[in-house]
Amino acid sequence: MTRAGRSLLVMGLAALALGSAWLALPRAAATIAAFDPEVTPAPRLYVLRVYVRGPADVARLASSGWDVLETRGPDYLLVIGDDVVIRQLRAQGFEVVIDHALETAAAIRPFSYYGGYRTVAEHYQHMDDLAAARPDLAVVVDYGDSWRKANNRPDGHDLKAICITRLRAGDCALDPETDKPRFLLIAAIHARELSTAELAWRWMDTLVDNDDVDPDVTALLEYSEMWIIPIANPDGRRIVEQGGN
Repeated sequence: MTRAGRSLLVMGLAALALGSAWLALPRAAATIAAFDPEVTPAPRLYVLRVYVRGPADVARLASSGWDVLETRGPDYLLVIGDDVVIRQLRAQGFEVVIDHALETAAAIRPFSYYGGYRTVAEHYQHMDDLAAARPDLAVVVDYGDSWRKANNRPDGHDLKAICITRLRAGDCALDPETDKPRFLLIAAIHARELSTAELAWRWMDTLVDNDDVDPDVTALLEYSEMWIIPIANPDGRRIVEQGGN
């Protein structure tokens, strides 16, 4: 194996899971309030219990474009939706009740959405903040342009990664010739793959916060380059942030 081959360890993180822990409500007690735009300024999002009678219902629900969660009950699936989604599901013959309401984005932070998932801008700012706070450990690397930016669209993005290591001259370069093994974590490859970017966020913080605290982390940063791409598809992610399907 070549020197470059020995130095590169690629591990991709691309899960479609959008897991959710839910509040167990009595089925009979779940109610649905009608959406009134004069009273409610924005549609509320809910985790909905959609009851199924068998495999045919499961297949119909899973293949129809609804935001179906992995977590499910013995005779229902969980779907994220608003009052419009509730009406549409009922029109297709499904029994639907509200499991619980999601917090509104405004209650958490101005730019987050779906109850707290961070935006592209927030992820990019997080990388910049880490690099500014620990210039001895972290550097942000622009490794290309998104499809929209490459095609001169005004809403395109830079493609950014962060490299975390105990920095020496020549570290974290876009060059395969290095004596430090490299670990690469790629998150949010798909536009609606939301949770993996949050894991990437926590992984960055774990590395930086535990340098000279946890001996395993300290050794990783001393002898390896840890590369993280928290948002591999910023164009698609931005569409989802704005409410796109």
